[in-house]
Amino acid sequence: MTSKKINEKSSIVTKVRAAILAHVSSSPLLPISVSAICLNAGVNRANLYSHHKDLVHEILSIGVARRTDKSYRENKKDMLCIIQERDEISSRYNALLIVCLELQAEIKMLRAELATRHIR
Repeated sequence: MTSKKINEKSSIVTKVRAAILAHVSSSPLLPISVSAICLNAGVNRANLYSHHKDLVHEILSIGVARRTDKSYRENKKDMLCIIQERDEISSRYNALLIVCLELQAEIKMLRAELATRHIR
C-alpha cells in the first residue's frame, strides 16, 4: 500500500470515529446508523461498506448495544412521557386560547353596544 492510501484510510477511520463519538455524545437517545455517521463524517457510505467493514461492524454493534442498554430504554420511555405531557399541555393551551379569543370578541361587542347606547 502506498503512503497516500494509508493516509486516506487512516483519515477515513479518524473521521468516522469522530462522527460516532459526536453522535453518541450529542444524541444519546437517537438511534445510530451507518448512513448518519457517513453523512456526518463526510465519507462515502458505499466506500465504507466495501473497504472498511470493521468500521461498519463497530457502528452496528454500538447501535445494538444502545438499543439493549437498560438506561437507554428507560430514557426513551421518559422522553416519550415528556413528549406526551407536552402534547397534552399544548392541547390545553390551544383550548384556553380559543376561550380567550371568544371572550375578547364578546367584550368588543359589548363595548360597541355600550358605546351606541351612550350616543343615543
